[in-house]
Amino acid sequence: MAGMISAGKLANAARAAQQAVPGCLLSACVDLDDALMLCSEPAGSLSHMEEADLAVAASNALSSPLMAEIGEAFARLTGNDGQRAEYFRHMLVLGVDRAHVYIRLPGHESLAAIFLCDVPKDPDQMLQAARRAVAAEFGGLG
Repeated sequence: MAGMISAGKLANAARAAQQAVPGCLLSACVDLDDALMLCSEPAGSLSHMEEADLAVAASNALSSPLMAEIGEAFARLTGNDGQRAEYFRHMLVLGVDRAHVYIRLPGHESLAAIFLCDVPKDPDQMLQAARRAVAAEFGGLG
């Protein structure tokens, strides 16, 4: 799926999305199937090991078998059985010193945008900004 979108388009979208999210230190695009970092902005801000760790974290958060089981359980509990396969569209993880946002790209289920941000005072506001940025910057790609 990632082969359908050029690396340049992904990098441009990641750059614009980063600028649209307050407190965003880095934005990236990951192939969830292969747990592979496709681009990160600003470019070169992560070591290869950090890129690999971040790609694996996003892949596990959104598409691991365990998360699929949890999503199916949540879907049953909420009566959203039609959404079971992809219950988790996005995820916000608040760490000690950083917030991570993982969002599946519209129309490209095997790809996700990642945002690493300073821990916000209002996590919901940051999440909404990230969702708007993904829709605006990644929504029209390939």
